[in-house]
Amino acid sequence: MPAASRHRHTKAPYSVHPSLSMLQGWSAALPARTEGKNIGEEDPAVYLANAVTWVESMYAGRREGTRPIHDALIKPASNTRIDLGLALGATRPAGRLPDTGGLAKKNRITHRIPLTAADEVDADVERWLRAACVMDAKS
Repeated sequence: MPAASRHRHTKAPYSVHPSLSMLQGWSAALPARTEGKNIGEEDPAVYLANAVTWVESMYAGRREGTRPIHDALIKPASNTRIDLGLALGATRPAGRLPDTGGLAKKNRITHRIPLTAADEVDADVERWLRAACVMDAKS
């Protein structure tokens, strides 16, 4: 029997993944959403100059109280909290160190420490930061 007659289908055996239309929609809408905006991504010097303004605006208003934590470390997870993400591999979650689910998802960041004030960056946080640095150096 010829190969062509063995593989007759009344309907195509494959279909387009639904995410393709989502990506096409994003791409089509991007020019309208960014019209007049230049983030400077094509020029590293412009990008870095803009970064200061972006960080300042990120901490304007209700997030202002979390800025000192950012200056020490990270970005806001909510209007009142910053999550310090740590790559701690298979370390068991404990106390202030919940599991992010990252290990199961094969993400680098596996744990987090939620912080709501600069004074929460204490000896425990420093210990976990050191542990993450040591583990990262080994990988």
